[in-house]
Amino acid sequence: MNQSPFRALAFLRFIVCACQPFRAFVSFWLIVCMLFSLTPLGCHSVKVRHAMGWPGQPQVPEDTAERLKECGELIQEGIDSVRHPVDAKVVLDENGHVLDVTTAGEPNPDVGMCIRVALRGMKVDKDVIHEAMLRRPPSLSSWPNSQTMPDRAHIGEVVIVTVVVVVFTEVIIEVVAVALGVAVTATVVSGAAKAAQAKSAQANAAAARKPHQPVREKWEKNGGTVRDNPDGTTTYTRKDGVAVTYDKDGFPDFRPYRHPTVKDVQIEFTGSYPKDFAAADKAAGITEEMRKRERYTWHHHQDGKTMQLIKENVHRDFFHTGGMAGAR
Repeated sequence: MNQSPFRALAFLRFIVCACQPFRAFVSFWLIVCMLFSLTPLGCHSVKVRHAMGWPGQPQVPEDTAERLKECGELIQEGIDSVRHPVDAKVVLDENGHVLDVTTAGEPNPDVGMCIRVALRGMKVDKDVIHEAMLRRPPSLSSWPNSQTMPDRAHIGEVVIVTVVVVVFTEVIIEVVAVALGVAVTATVVSGAAKAAQAKSAQANAAAARKPHQPVREKWEKNGGTVRDNPDGTTTYTRKDGVAVTYDKDGFPDFRPYRHPTVKDVQIEFTGSYPKDFAAADKAAGITEEMRKRERYTWHHHQDGKTMQLIKENVHRDFFHTGGMAGAR
């Protein structure tokens, strides 16, 4: 009998058996590589970059862009659009110092406040202002680079005030699948309008210091209730029954929603959410992973030194002003 077919079959079985460990080894490392490809690298997923602009268009200073990057940490889940535009208007004096900041289109009040605080610390180089002045047309209809308008001084005479507008390239803050586009336009005012703008800035700053609360009409439209208490406090109740009371000054009392075992800690507020959160984690003896796993977040108390570990959804849904507002 011819033994060749049996020998070939035996050899084939030997090859298959010998390759089994190698196949298992390759499969294991393929799975590992796939997992790494799906896992974001680094501790922070927030990125910041400058959008493309026209030739010679100025960019927001890098230190300001880095401060804006921190605002990405405050973007909440549930934003409808992948791309979210924010319009920021900045008023500068002739030396490039910020007098006033307003924002529109921010996804939530915390992001808006963070952007305004970051831009208040911006210093625009005089060369940028000078270039904007050189580019403006000589006619009165000179928008967007400048416009000329009459203004009345305190003693009654009419003076001419020149307004120069600097349009910066958009700052893109990328957080996972959401991109926050901050369009910054700076208006440089000279002459008698400078004093008026400074006065307006003081008024806006005073308004900004007024603590945030949920918008009553929107809150009730979403199924919640609002109760004005006899002692001057206000209680907002979510449609699921969760309630937070704001004191007479407008600050929330989150104590009923603190972590059951992690006590309040005291730190020195730095004005940076990541730095303050890291310091609070260390003081409390916990980790960022534990905090996020249990869905808690740190709340800056209005006393300017106390950090409270609060349920994340309560801290998010009940709009408020905390101690961070005074730390920046």
